[in-house]
Amino acid sequence: MKIDLKKPLSINHIGGRSNNEDSIYPLIGNANKNDKLFLVCDGVGGNEKGEVASRMTCDSFAEYFDRNPTGASDKAYIAKALEHAEANIDKYITENPQAKGMGTTLTLLHLHSKGATIAHVGDSRVYQFRDGHDEYVTSDHSMVNDLLKAGVINEEQAKDHPRKNVISRAVQGASVKATKADVVTITDIRPGDYFFLCSDGILENISDFEIAQILLQDIGNKDKMDQINKQCEIAPNDNFSAYLVPVESVEGAIAEANKESTIVEATVVIEAEAKEDIKGDGPEGVLVALNDVQTQKTEFDYKKPKKIFSYFLVAIALIILVYWLGKGGTLGEKQKEENGVQKTYNPIDIPPKEESSSSTNNTEGAEQENQKVPVEEIIEGTNDDQGIEVGGSGGVVTPGPSAIAPDQVQNAVEPKEKIELDNKVQNATDIINDKNSPKTVQGDTDGQKEGVGQKENKEK
Repeated sequence: MKIDLKKPLSINHIGGRSNNEDSIYPLIGNANKNDKLFLVCDGVGGNEKGEVASRMTCDSFAEYFDRNPTGASDKAYIAKALEHAEANIDKYITENPQAKGMGTTLTLLHLHSKGATIAHVGDSRVYQFRDGHDEYVTSDHSMVNDLLKAGVINEEQAKDHPRKNVISRAVQGASVKATKADVVTITDIRPGDYFFLCSDGILENISDFEIAQILLQDIGNKDKMDQINKQCEIAPNDNFSAYLVPVESVEGAIAEANKESTIVEATVVIEAEAKEDIKGDGPEGVLVALNDVQTQKTEFDYKKPKKIFSYFLVAIALIILVYWLGKGGTLGEKQKEENGVQKTYNPIDIPPKEESSSSTNNTEGAEQENQKVPVEEIIEGTNDDQGIEVGGSGGVVTPGPSAIAPDQVQNAVEPKEKIELDNKVQNATDIINDKNSPKTVQGDTDGQKEGVGQKENKEK
């Protein structure tokens, strides 16, 4: 894969601070379309020389890439480059003990023959924008993001959280605390894509959505970057820095989205009031002491689900709803024309089939022809002896004396499971023949009520 760029553009602004602790690579104004390595680092430490840590990290990575050229960087390569940067920081701290406690975030983009390698530490971010939305974005190593992922706070609470500048991972030298970078390789790169690296100072003044909309405009890239810069200048509290890397063309097969998942050490803050190394006065970011956090293995899958899949599920649900309404509508009663007679039934019940005169009036004929008779009948009343309700639409005849008129035996209702036919016929026959036995109905004021069979005989 050969990736050609348009001219990369950068911002490196002091913002609302007295000194600039942000560093970028290449230096502002020095980038050209042949460059393949880009970095943005946000220093941590204030009086402990955060600007030294960020500048040293940018230079150390550039030095390692220059001395160890590679066709395609990967997780192992980035880990070695990070070790080189930490060794340089350790050396500086040894020579300048007052600088102990300094550190920096890291964002890195390396374009190569197999795609784009992205690495990050801390709360600075890397985006891949396409057609007005972020195709990919890194996940912050911060207290607020840990709380957000744990469900302790929501998105709105995260925006103005008082600890939003507390980070849980930083490059600060192996002698203090060795760290790891989250590394991902992106192979789905297309002409017109933008890679955007930035410190958190950018995101204090402009949202992801606003950046995406600016990049979608039909204007020059310099004008787009000027709009972002002007938005950040309105009320800056922090330094703000960014690199905009526009993709002009991609030669070779464009692979399907294949963002490799990597197992990384995610830090989770376990104390509400963590010990901190303050980076300076004012609302500037702070670094959580890494001894006060608990690490756990977390797998980050960087594939973004396609929005069209959600639309597909909604369409399926609508089709099912329309089909159900067409088949019967609501759970109310429905009129059906059967043999020229209007009959009413509930669509959730099985409509009764027509009774056969031969099965209604001739029990002996049913036995001779192995006629199937249901063992459950819906009748009114309850059984006093057993205390089981048998009235209503869900009642079931209980064993014992009962009287059921022959014309109430439904014909042609198949039981769900095959049962011995002779037992069914015998049970039904016993029930039908026992017409004159009275049925006790629970709750009757007289204690006795005429059986169904008796009532029907009187009517006849």
